[in-house]
Amino acid sequence: MNQTRVKFDVMPPLPAAAIAAALIVLFLPIRPAIGAGHVAVMPDDEARAGRAAHGDVGDAPPVVAVARERRPPPPSHGSFVEVGDESPTAKNVAVRRIEDRGGGASFDPGSYAYLIVHYHKTGHHLSRQLRDFLVDGTDGDYPVSDGMENAFERRMHEEDTGCPRSVVLSPGVISVQAAPDFFCDAAVLVEHLLRQDEQDDDDGRGTNARARREKLGIKVVHLVRDPFSLAVSNWIYHAQYPTPELWVKDVDPCTEELWFGTQGYRDLVRPTLLSGDDPIMRYDDFDAIRGICVGLYRTRKEAREDKRPWSYYTHLRHLDPESALSMATTHMMGQGMTGGDIVRMANNVVKLRQAMQLEDQIRLSRHVVPDAKGRMIQVMTLSMEEFTREPRAATIRFLDFALGDSSPRDVKERIAAEYESSYRAKVREGNEHITNDKEITNGKYGGDVNIVEKREDLEGFLRHHDLFGRVLGNIERLINDALLESRRNFS
Repeated sequence: MNQTRVKFDVMPPLPAAAIAAALIVLFLPIRPAIGAGHVAVMPDDEARAGRAAHGDVGDAPPVVAVARERRPPPPSHGSFVEVGDESPTAKNVAVRRIEDRGGGASFDPGSYAYLIVHYHKTGHHLSRQLRDFLVDGTDGDYPVSDGMENAFERRMHEEDTGCPRSVVLSPGVISVQAAPDFFCDAAVLVEHLLRQDEQDDDDGRGTNARARREKLGIKVVHLVRDPFSLAVSNWIYHAQYPTPELWVKDVDPCTEELWFGTQGYRDLVRPTLLSGDDPIMRYDDFDAIRGICVGLYRTRKEAREDKRPWSYYTHLRHLDPESALSMATTHMMGQGMTGGDIVRMANNVVKLRQAMQLEDQIRLSRHVVPDAKGRMIQVMTLSMEEFTREPRAATIRFLDFALGDSSPRDVKERIAAEYESSYRAKVREGNEHITNDKEITNGKYGGDVNIVEKREDLEGFLRHHDLFGRVLGNIERLINDALLESRRNFS
């Protein structure tokens, strides 16, 4: 089996003009907008400079930056530096640095926005538990939950930028998001993550204290999973009877899904996964993925001649295990609107890293040594496997990253111990979203064979498959490198 070594950790150097343009977004004081949703459009030359840095010289709409209410105060030691060049994008701009946390100052969880990202079969329930842990972890007013199922629409993006729509991530507020589309270039993603819109009080006047808090940055918790394990778990979960999700009875797993009638999945992930000397995927992989699906979907006599043509769900239950797993995996790789989360997860690992690297390059241009714990955009990648193998230790790592010293050690230990106990109980008692101990049968194995017990064989099939083995293997290494980087940065 041929496998391609992934190279994803280096961004090309940015031109000085692009760095100057990005400085406006990164280091101006992040204040509430003049009105909810009020934005200021950057001059065309600034927007073009930012796009050109990422190989985009077309006529895409200009990058937008949130309007600021006032200029920052004069520079002080450890807080501000002044832009010294006369470029049109940086002239007379006070450039904000991350506030020095030294001198024994306690971390303020009300100064950062929190975003917990997950995908299908990477921690829907876990993400909600982690949100509750943060609320329970401090005695102060922050952080608080936004109380929403998702912060913005999942698997959807702005047609012109490729970034999620209606992103508002406020300081001191915890948001959970399933399957976000990070298809925009790094500079635009940075602006979306760091923007802050004004929130309204109950009286609608938009004067509450939370909106007036300064947003120093964002902490992103990226919940991922080994792609081979994810693919097998996805099939097992949807092959249950009765099915826990009714959409599997209606979806067309093979016909290409297009956003806005024109945008295909392969074109959206091309800059991150299909480009470079050693791409994670090849351009024709999407044709091959679709070919596998078409070759299995309603091609068998019984699937066509039954009283009703077989649904996607029927295929998952009645094809032989390898074929059913293959069909389910093509849906989790190639169908971006109803599935595609294995590829989306890989894209977002790369895109979040590019956002952090952009900030590092901007800091270096100001002669400031980057530090992972001092970034405005901080990303901790955590895997489902960490929470299942070592639930207590993984919870402690999460709380240390998110809350720092604002939460006492004994509180973190209590939360972690309670989570470990509750997780072990769920595994023993059985839970809808935990398939490890379920009994799920497939007719082709025989009615007395539990396919959950065949996990290793099923993963082995994927690893030795010419297409799945190569692509999922590349994504696996991508994920492992991101996990290792998070351990180094936030140990």
